[in-house]
Amino acid sequence: MDGAFSRVGRVAGIGGLLRDLNRVTLMSFSENVGPTLPYLAELKAIKKGLDIFVSSEWLSKGRLIIESDCKLVMDWIKDQALVLVFLTNFVKEIVSIISVRDFIVRWIPRCCNCEADKLAKEGIG
Repeated sequence: MDGAFSRVGRVAGIGGLLRDLNRVTLMSFSENVGPTLPYLAELKAIKKGLDIFVSSEWLSKGRLIIESDCKLVMDWIKDQALVLVFLTNFVKEIVSIISVRDFIVRWIPRCCNCEADKLAKEGIG
């Protein structure tokens, strides 16, 4: 999952892919989330991906690995004491979904996240 932010109009987009263990893309998403902060766009992308997976048939077929190139947001999910106060509730909601389902959270380098980045930028419009 990824979020993208345009300084022009301060508009953000989110995008992500759901792949199986053979890296075959099962589905993808890309959408505009309007004016928002860059880190909130990243969190919205993760939440959207979680919602899609949890409500899909794939929930019963495997374990989700959440990957993002935003190190700070991944750190927030792993240690909520680091979260900016105004984002605390949003991060707690994400963490509760991850904890209940025992999902894996993993930071990946930006160069490994180019497909999700492209989808997020397409979401900006």
